[in-house]
Formats: sequence, structure tokens, C-alpha cells
Amino acid sequence: MNSMDTGQGEDLSGSGRESSRACRSEVSLRSSESLLQELSRGAAELLRLAAEVRVQLDSVVPELERLRAERSTLLVENQELQQRRQELSAEIESERATTLAELARIRTSAEAEIEQLQQSKARLETDIQGLEERRTRLARQIETFLRDQLNLFRQMDVEARALARESHASLPGSGEAP
Repeated sequence: MNSMDTGQGEDLSGSGRESSRACRSEVSLRSSESLLQELSRGAAELLRLAAEVRVQLDSVVPELERLRAERSTLLVENQELQQRRQELSAEIESERATTLAELARIRTSAEAEIEQLQQSKARLETDIQGLEERRTRLARQIETFLRDQLNLFRQMDVEARALARESHASLPGSGEAP
């Protein structure tokens, strides 16, 4: 009987080990299934988030392209405005130089006439009044010319400043012109 008991004992302990292994396998399988479910939920969430990001990107990309195109247009316009500003500056400088030369010529001419009048004064006492009137007329012409030129300079300055403000305001990210 002992030999039978021993045999049965071995069978029972072998069954116990197999049962224990089966329990552990079942627990491990359940843990694996639970982990797989969590991973599956996580993957589904990631796919949902990826789809949301894709939708957002799809809506942002056209706007980005539009902004890039607008920026390119603004850069071209700014370049054109800068070129026009340089042209205006050159025109103003040329006009200024011409005006200064004309003023110098008028001044030289007026000074020569005044000198002539002063030299003639001693000889032509009777013509003094007529010569004084001529000198007064010249002075008025010079004053009128200078006033006109000053107004022209002021107008050019206002236009140049307005153009500079427009140019500055058209730059991306810029605030109001100072």
C-alpha cells in the first residue's frame, strides 16, 4: 500500500503543481487581456487625437498659405514703396538744389542791381524814387518766390512724411508710425 500511496501522492502533488500553474497562467492571461484592453483604449485615444490634430492642421495650412502669400505681397508692395520713397527723395533733393541755385542766381542778380543803383544814385538824384520802386518790386518778387518755395518745401515735406507713414504702416507687425 505504501507503494500505492506514494504513487498517488506523487499524482496529487503533480496535479497541484499543474493546477497552480494553470491558476498563474489564467491570472497572467487576465492581466495580459486587461493590459491589451488598456493599450487598445490608449491606441484608440491616440488615433482620435491624431484625427483631431489632422483636422486642425488641415484648417490651419490654408490660412498659413494665405498669410504667406499676403506676406509676399506686402513685401513686394513695401519694396515698391521704398523705391518710390527713394525716387521722391531724389526728386526733392534735385528740386532743392535747383531752387538753391535759382535763389543764388536771384540773389546775385539782385545784389548786382542794388550795387548798380547805389553807384548811379550819386549821378541820378532825379531817378532815385523810380529806382527805389524797382528795388522794392525786386524785393517783393524775391519774397514771393521765397514764400512760394517755402510753401512748396512744406508741401513736399508733408507728402514725404505721409508716404513714410504709409510705408511704415504697411509693414507686417508694425504699429502706427511715430
